[in-house]
Amino acid sequence: MKTKAILFLGGYGGTGQVVSRLLLKETDVDIIVAGRSIIKAEELTPQLIKEFTSKRVLARYADASNYESLVAAFKDVSMVIVASTATQYVKHVAQAAIDAEIDYHDYHYQHFGPPFGVRSGYPLHTDGGHRRKSQHKRR
Repeated sequence: MKTKAILFLGGYGGTGQVVSRLLLKETDVDIIVAGRSIIKAEELTPQLIKEFTSKRVLARYADASNYESLVAAFKDVSMVIVASTATQYVKHVAQAAIDAEIDYHDYHYQHFGPPFGVRSGYPLHTDGGHRRKSQHKRR
């Protein structure tokens, strides 16, 4: 069974483009370039399709500040990777991912532990696990 798509929130930015290209090159996963600028997402999508001669790339609207837009964007997605710096909306994005029963990873959010008291049984990643517990400072 093929994995559903991975949605990159802020996917047209520097981090989203680099990781999307890596996944398109090394895997067979579908990529959704998403963000609050559907125009930017739609500009990048044909570039990636041409570069990788692949139909595995789509554009989608998703606004981190709007829970309803996130729920709609997460349809038919297995994971959201937040590549934007909209850390003030981490709760919206994480809650929408939990409600959609998909995995969540945020490249930029620097905080120890879950951003709010929710235990869903679904993976909720912060910091990518790169720092040891003793190095985290509570805010």
